[in-house]
Amino acid sequence: MASLLLRARRTLAANNVRPAVGAVLALTVLGAAIVIRAAPAGAISLGRTAADLSIVAALGGSEDPEVAAVAEVTDVAEDDPCRPAPGTPIPNMVAEIFRCRLAGHLAPETAARVAAEAVVVAQCESRFDPDAVVFDGAFVNRAHPRTGMRYTATGVFQFIRATADTYLEGGYAHATDPVRNIEAAVALYLDNRANGGRGWESWECSGVNGAFRARSVLPGWPGGPPTLPAWAFEL
Repeated sequence: MASLLLRARRTLAANNVRPAVGAVLALTVLGAAIVIRAAPAGAISLGRTAADLSIVAALGGSEDPEVAAVAEVTDVAEDDPCRPAPGTPIPNMVAEIFRCRLAGHLAPETAARVAAEAVVVAQCESRFDPDAVVFDGAFVNRAHPRTGMRYTATGVFQFIRATADTYLEGGYAHATDPVRNIEAAVALYLDNRANGGRGWESWECSGVNGAFRARSVLPGWPGGPPTLPAWAFEL
């Protein structure tokens, strides 16, 4: 169900679809694609999740074998308990969103530790600058003369274009929105764990998976420190 939920959210975001509040949709799986169409007025609704664009989906329960889920789409931005208050500093925003979103997935102690890790990773990746772009954006639209590659990492958690288009609501065009960027980081972290990873392997500052760093900023990762800084738990 979680996989279908994520795929549905990505499909809507990728197509800039903002359904009306309370709209009921049926998600029909046709090969590798998901087709979104109107469902009967009496379609099943199982509740709602706290997200700007939330989809609640349940597998099965349909007489149509092609219909894999019935979903209710709800815009709950105003009453989302995980949405930070206006003016919240970026470091606090990172900690608050991670703690809140992880509450339903991890034990409280683990969620608090991961939130502290998130703060440390974000500090390393962008210095908490939501407008940060790697190489100051010089190679977003043209190749680097030495590597021949383009570098698009942007925002608090430095999402590259392809990853942002998969995880970030609205795609790469909204990578400088700190809330969307942080929410996408939570989703990617959880996806990595769900696929057998440790969560932070997608980021250079933690996973040390590229040519930019030799040491991780996280304990237990390559070259990482013995402990997290105390301040990371205080936000």
